[in-house]
Amino acid sequence: MLCQADFLTIAESTLEFGGNATRHTKPIAMRDARIVRDLVMDGARQPTDFAPYAEERASRMRRLRFAADFVSVSQAEECDNLTARRHLVAEKMAAMDPEVFPIMIGLFAGPETIPDELVDDRVIEEVRSA
Repeated sequence: MLCQADFLTIAESTLEFGGNATRHTKPIAMRDARIVRDLVMDGARQPTDFAPYAEERASRMRRLRFAADFVSVSQAEECDNLTARRHLVAEKMAAMDPEVFPIMIGLFAGPETIPDELVDDRVIEEVRSA
């Protein structure tokens, strides 16, 4: 699902792409630019030609928001069990847990590397219940 700040607008000969993440994160902006460049170089000129970019970006932003929520819940959310949450995530990271490790690595390698099956509130709720 696109949030209101994620957008792709095509009007006559103008393509406006990106959103809040693009303005605040250079790697996100650079990936957006590369994808749009490749589409234009391959002949994209009509709004429908940019559908692959819009779909990929929506998926990437969903993963990025999820990873940010995961870090917030595990490291900063005001709660009585924050220490337990931090310990749980640290233990799972040390063990390269297949549900936690890819999320954290995805923050460095790019949100598109986070497997779709991990973008699930169940993972966050497990941390909350630590």
